[in-house]
Amino acid sequence: MIHPIHARPGRSEQDLALRETRAKAVKVLAKHAGPGLPKDPFAIAAKRRIQVSEVTGLPSGVAGRLLYRGDGRQTEVQLAKGIGTPEMTRFTLAHEIGHFEIDGHFDILFRSGQAVHDCGDGFGSDELHEKQADAFASELLMPKVECMAVLRVLKPEDDGLPAILALADACKVSRHAAANRFIDLVERPTTLIVSVDGIIQYCARSAELRERHERLKTTKLSKGDRLPVHAQAARLTSEQVLAGHRTKPIDGRWDHWFPNGGRGEIQEEVLALGSYRRVLTVLTDNAWDESGTDDEQDSDRDD
Repeated sequence: MIHPIHARPGRSEQDLALRETRAKAVKVLAKHAGPGLPKDPFAIAAKRRIQVSEVTGLPSGVAGRLLYRGDGRQTEVQLAKGIGTPEMTRFTLAHEIGHFEIDGHFDILFRSGQAVHDCGDGFGSDELHEKQADAFASELLMPKVECMAVLRVLKPEDDGLPAILALADACKVSRHAAANRFIDLVERPTTLIVSVDGIIQYCARSAELRERHERLKTTKLSKGDRLPVHAQAARLTSEQVLAGHRTKPIDGRWDHWFPNGGRGEIQEEVLALGSYRRVLTVLTDNAWDESGTDDEQDSDRDD
């Protein structure tokens, strides 16, 4: 396994580390959780004899905290009480359980002698150990087998935001967490863009779309980029974001979002996340059919 304390791995090494992390979560579920959804991270923590408490007074933006007492078995998880939603609290706890379970994480988090590690209230960290903890939490709360069962009963036209909302409801996770998991699982070429005030926080692509973009040498959307002026998310008011506004789906094209991304038609769906202030944009390929193929005669053309 890649030990995250020693190096910044390349993409292939990072992918391997995340796959191993998800496999670790599957083993934890097999030992400490029963079948069906939703999974209960509090019950799993109790079976692992991890001390958990909900407290007030944590700094703004901190959803959870690890208190290190010199022995991992005695380390306490503190969760911010009254901050965020129950779904966010469940994910935060699953993330912290990941730090317990993944080899080398305590060496990283407490290597300088500090006794406290704070967990933020969002995704998108560049640090491998935080990506691993998020991947662990995702697999723990949204295991692949059960989630695929949820997705298989949906209609093909429900790919995109309706499928994300179905996962969020079945797994009792936030819509943000469900969106990230959906991108891991969906076969249709799909992109998830998370933005704040019109600035991209990160962009995640389905495996099928990543492969297409590699063939086309498509320029990626990166953290810090501004959304295109035509993006629905860029036109939301602060009041709409805070109200959790959901826009009507509209049609577009891949090359309106990705330079040299192909001319294939897409559907754009947008959901604001309320006080979380982030906005989800989901771009779904319209040419994909139920057989699992898509018409690339236009979308793969290099203009």
